[in-house]
Amino acid sequence: MAAVIVQIRPEPVRQPYTTTTEPTPTFTTVGPVKPQPLRPVRGVADLAANAAVLAAAESAADPAPTAWAYVKSDHGELWRRLDDQKFAIVEDGKVKVIEGSEFEVGYRYLLSLPTDPDRLLERIYATIDDEHARARDTSRAPWKPLTAGQRDSWAFQQIAQGMRDAVLPAKLRAVMYGALAKIPGTRYQGKAVDPAGRAALSVYLTYGAGLRDEIFVHPRTYAYLGYRTDEKGRTIGSDAVLKAVIVAGPGRRS
Repeated sequence: MAAVIVQIRPEPVRQPYTTTTEPTPTFTTVGPVKPQPLRPVRGVADLAANAAVLAAAESAADPAPTAWAYVKSDHGELWRRLDDQKFAIVEDGKVKVIEGSEFEVGYRYLLSLPTDPDRLLERIYATIDDEHARARDTSRAPWKPLTAGQRDSWAFQQIAQGMRDAVLPAKLRAVMYGALAKIPGTRYQGKAVDPAGRAALSVYLTYGAGLRDEIFVHPRTYAYLGYRTDEKGRTIGSDAVLKAVIVAGPGRRS
């Protein structure tokens, strides 16, 4: 299943989620995490390696395609069925189930990604190239090939979007971090604060005229915490994940 490439940058407000106030961040852990030697983190590659160590110590989970992912962010609540057939939001205080999928990066696409960072990044670049070539046949605007910098920034954004609205296996998430480490220009910051005010590790890419896309990672579990996009030092889009878990159906939160 191909993914539609939509940049994070133009999205300062997330809709149609309904805002909630529960403050406690919760992340799923499948099976016990055993103590493992972790390397000092001096860059994105180290972060990805440590995430892979912790993921390898977890018991594998294989939810059914009809299971649902529940993601609560500082902008509201969302449920997605893993087969991309349905999703649900909160509307007027009630859970509303909607047929189909309206997400930039589909669940089936995410779960089909290779489990090697190099191959995963190759797949991301191929998807970007395919979508851009397809736009040549449908857009009335003059078509130009993507520059290397555009391909890199779009790859970073697609991986970020894949993490943002989904509950992913820890092993896949670690591979995605590894792919980010291989995108030219990706940088690491060891002391950062995510949009919810939590201490975090930061993986970021600067590009264009003062644009910066940033992913926040939990400093101990390496779970995805959220993202932020800045333009010339001004935040134009952000999101903080407060809870992410696989559930039995829409409306369920655990």
